[in-house]
Amino acid sequence: MLQFYFLSVMLNLLIGIMLVFNKEDSAVEKLLDTEDKLFQLVVGILSVFVALIKLLSPVKGVPFFGDFLPALIGFAGGACLLVHYFYGKSTAEVHPPELINQIFIENQRYIGIACLACAVIHFICPAVLFL
Repeated sequence: MLQFYFLSVMLNLLIGIMLVFNKEDSAVEKLLDTEDKLFQLVVGILSVFVALIKLLSPVKGVPFFGDFLPALIGFAGGACLLVHYFYGKSTAEVHPPELINQIFIENQRYIGIACLACAVIHFICPAVLFL
């Protein structure tokens, strides 16, 4: 379905912008981030949902592998936003497991760059296998 294709490209682009330009005084942070972080939660949930749908029904190509890379990047970007949301909303002192800390917190900029690259490449070349 073309709607999920477009939504996947736009969510990957949005998540990439949010993760790459995630600084306290950034204009992007002020535009995309609300005080209660509800926007971050909604974008993270939508990204994971769209990634699941893209795995189950690719636009063109082989089922499951037709849109594998955008779905994988969508899962990673959505999970990164959800981890930030839930650890940010916690009132107790939380120490995430080392693997989650290493992947989703310390390397969020790399996930954001991958989201941006995947969104641009997936928009330009929609029918490529694994992309």
